[in-house]
Amino acid sequence: MTIRSKTGKMVGSIFCLAILFLATSVQAAGIKVQNVNYDQELGVLVVKGKIEGLGDNVDVFVENLSTGAVLASSTTSKQFSYMVPMASFADVPCEVLILAGAESAIASVRHGPGDCTRFELTLSGVVRDGPVPFATVSVTLDGVTYTTTADEFGNYELPILTANINQLVRIDASAEDPETGGSIEFINLIGSFSRVLNAGPSGNVTNLTTASYILAVEANGGSEPTTIEELQTAETAIDVTELFELAALIKLIVDDPSYSLPAGEDSMIAFISDPAAVEAYLETVPQEDLDAALAEILSDSDLVAGFTIADIPERYYAIPTASPGFMARRGDALEFNVGVPGAETGTILSFSFTGQGTDQSFDWSIDASGRLVLDFNTPIEQIDFPGIDSTPATPPERQLLVDANIQQIAEIRTVTQHTYTRVTDGTLVDIVRREAPATITYPPIDLGGGATLTLANQPVFEITSTEQTLRSSLDIDPTPFKASCAGGGQGVCVEGAWAGTYHYFPGVDNGNNPYPDTAYGDIASFAADSTVSGNISGFAATWSVDADGALVITYPDGWTQRALILDSLGLEYGVFLDFSNGFDRFATYTVFVRADESFDLTVPFLTSPAGQYWNGEINSWVPGSFDENGLHTINVRFGWQFDATGGTGRNRRGFPDECGKGLLTTAMTWSVNPDGSALIDRFPTVVFPGWALRTWFPVAETTTNGDRLLYVMETESRLIGPDNMEYGLFIPPRLNIEREIDEFTDYNCFFNQ
Repeated sequence: MTIRSKTGKMVGSIFCLAILFLATSVQAAGIKVQNVNYDQELGVLVVKGKIEGLGDNVDVFVENLSTGAVLASSTTSKQFSYMVPMASFADVPCEVLILAGAESAIASVRHGPGDCTRFELTLSGVVRDGPVPFATVSVTLDGVTYTTTADEFGNYELPILTANINQLVRIDASAEDPETGGSIEFINLIGSFSRVLNAGPSGNVTNLTTASYILAVEANGGSEPTTIEELQTAETAIDVTELFELAALIKLIVDDPSYSLPAGEDSMIAFISDPAAVEAYLETVPQEDLDAALAEILSDSDLVAGFTIADIPERYYAIPTASPGFMARRGDALEFNVGVPGAETGTILSFSFTGQGTDQSFDWSIDASGRLVLDFNTPIEQIDFPGIDSTPATPPERQLLVDANIQQIAEIRTVTQHTYTRVTDGTLVDIVRREAPATITYPPIDLGGGATLTLANQPVFEITSTEQTLRSSLDIDPTPFKASCAGGGQGVCVEGAWAGTYHYFPGVDNGNNPYPDTAYGDIASFAADSTVSGNISGFAATWSVDADGALVITYPDGWTQRALILDSLGLEYGVFLDFSNGFDRFATYTVFVRADESFDLTVPFLTSPAGQYWNGEINSWVPGSFDENGLHTINVRFGWQFDATGGTGRNRRGFPDECGKGLLTTAMTWSVNPDGSALIDRFPTVVFPGWALRTWFPVAETTTNGDRLLYVMETESRLIGPDNMEYGLFIPPRLNIEREIDEFTDYNCFFNQ
């Protein structure tokens, strides 16, 4: 087994190179040094290890051996882990002294200056769908290809080295199917060399890693990511459902003799890189076969990444995948008490679209299968309002509900546990499947006239499985806010107006609708004197930027809002919000947009050119909102045409019907208010004028890929009550994107009202 240069000449044996580049350390009894490494990407010195048999509350110090300067310290009983910022490469020591009580150890620093630099590691893993015996495994770095052959079980070890730890490591595995003679090709784009050195992720090369690679390339515009930044951005756009489907298809083709590559295809990678070919093939595969293949994948510990206790960070951000070109509009957080054996506790924080905040404590553990299990100390109760066809109502009960003109009823879902299977271990995004056993009950239903109905077939027991993404706080470097826009420095300045989500304390909107004591959308103006006010709700508060670069808003009723920027895309910022008042707490991930305070809506601006309309993109971020041709699917076609004469127009929306794809067109009227907002009367002919009023408050406008984009904060009020005399809040203030696009022409039928 040899390493060859670009010219093909043998440059040395792996065995000799491994000896040449081995790091050295001297260990004293009681201290085990696990990793001492300079991370050039982060500019930090990483020191990890553990102490054994020295008692509780031992003081641990890490010193620069040459200068005696203390680099880090803590008190612990078992493990220690430090990430010490280095001002420059020249400040990185060659060796460190670790002191724990009366014990000491000296360790060399890998990747430091001079003789400290050693960019060498041994990849290990398994090539697996089922086991793939005797696969050829290779990695190419700096123009040199390192190759080995896996054993009969697919296991391999491959020493590799590089002078550039920032480059990405791609593992290729190929083999011949012993039964069919067909080609098996798998890939794992595992991340940067630095990441592999520090985190040591598994080098398994599987159907899952191959599917993830193909979708990352697709999300990166069709080219393989070449930097860690490109790879991480691509990971945020991988559709989890599509990943599972593609991995299951690969498994069927490799493992099941009933399936093979389509006629004319001789490369697995080429085939699954063609979305149209994959879509056509999937139409021939029964769903039960895909489900069975996926179940087998998820139960195989050599295919899924799994969790270890060392993997668990202080916080996981649970942020859903968004369609390419969009950002997610919601997300939760899982917080963990880590590093204290026997005290594995944590908190789940979330905020629902119905305005429910969650602050739920749990105990956590890693089970024998490597799954993360959260046991809630108090059951989580979630309220939803499903249609009656989605409930256990019997036919007679449904008839009673129909007769009472009731279409939706309250449902209470009680959950005591979440179990997470980590499917992929990404550089930024981990893909997981979450299982939640739930008890579902339905409160008595008011039928009117003093009559009530209690559904007989309850409670209902159900286990729901959902695909999620998790981002470790260890992998995220938030973009800091800065207090002033003057001067240089990194970060996003706060001063000015921002459309986003804020705390609403009691008040009313411009339709005299009461706001709940919760969080909704607003356009807030941040002044240089550290005051902030809501342009829609009228809230008044103060703001500051803390030492971590988080924006902190302090409200007069005791609530505090802390905002961290995790992502950015065009004018949009993906912000994680943490709300607390000393007693209650909830959190959510959402989108903020810097508002243009000089921008007002006008009749000429809103007027729709012939053949075009403004499509509301409030839900287009959800994966699956676009078909294989890049067109909006039927469920996200919803928008507005404003006539050039002003005052009249149409609400156009797609809907599934017996005719296939249908278009419903509803007449509406509209006007521009003196404050630059727009008022849309949605159903003046279908119901009566003024029954449903939608207001657009202007935020900003831009052009993307030739399309005009309009950001608005929108809200809608509707008349309620038996006499239609009182306005109720139908749509609380929310940030929406209106995209000016061509009208759709692929409908089978049209309905005009």
